Amino acid sequence: MRSPAPRLPLVLAALVVLATAACGGIGSGQGSATLEGRLVAVGGGGAIDQMNALAKRFAQLHPGVRFDVQNLGSDGGYSLVATGHADLGFASRDPSDDERAKNGILEIGASGTGIAVSTSNPVFSLSKDQLRDLFSGKATNWSALGGQNVPVKRFVREPTSATRLSFDSFIFGEATATYPPDTVVAFSNDEMVLGVRSFSGAAGMVTVKADVLKAPGIKILGLDGIAATPDNVRTGSYRFRRAVYLTYPTDLAAAKPAVRAFVDFVRSPEGQKVLEGF
Repeated sequence: MRSPAPRLPLVLAALVVLATAACGGIGSGQGSATLEGRLVAVGGGGAIDQMNALAKRFAQLHPGVRFDVQNLGSDGGYSLVATGHADLGFASRDPSDDERAKNGILEIGASGTGIAVSTSNPVFSLSKDQLRDLFSGKATNWSALGGQNVPVKRFVREPTSATRLSFDSFIFGEATATYPPDTVVAFSNDEMVLGVRSFSGAAGMVTVKADVLKAPGIKILGLDGIAATPDNVRTGSYRFRRAVYLTYPTDLAAAKPAVRAFVDFVRSPEGQKVLEGF
């Protein structure tokens, strides 16, 4: 005698179990077989920590996706995405009207700008006016700023750097930023740290980030008594800060599936949780 056909509810239950197993389990973060390949993300160092953290978590959720994160400056974060030469970008300066028109833009946090000095310098904090005096050349000796009788040696970033643009805007305001002829130009945070470490009277503009804060031989001055720390940058109590952005193609519908998923991830509670650490 033939066995009775299995009841419909049992058949449906078995199908659900099979589908769940095939997808790696509900909530496992593995059900994304179509999300794979290499994503190129380029941008400025002031936003690279946020970008790296977001990319790391997204790759954990979607192991088929690999990120190539390159520090090419905020200009590249806007232009290379707009021209299709990069999948994603990140920037630590505000976009121009033209850049805003050519990119999808999402704010992902803030980056602080600080003044690095030698650890031998007894000064721990300056006011905005004192910083203007320091870099404009009005103050030529640290004794005028509450320090020792040591000549000032200034280091600045290149004019197109987001750190330099942030400094010029915050310290000089509407006035034209002017620096003495003997001011030294550094083209990266690493180069800046090396220069500042080499002179007891040095002062140089840097991005407030973990690797700079941990660099031996230097310290970052506070502003109006508020320490330049990531926590103070995030809360806004340290006022020398600027927004940082994720950039992506304006036509997301035509972008790679992984790019669309990444932008959705950044906007999601999971992505926002990652950004809470900055």
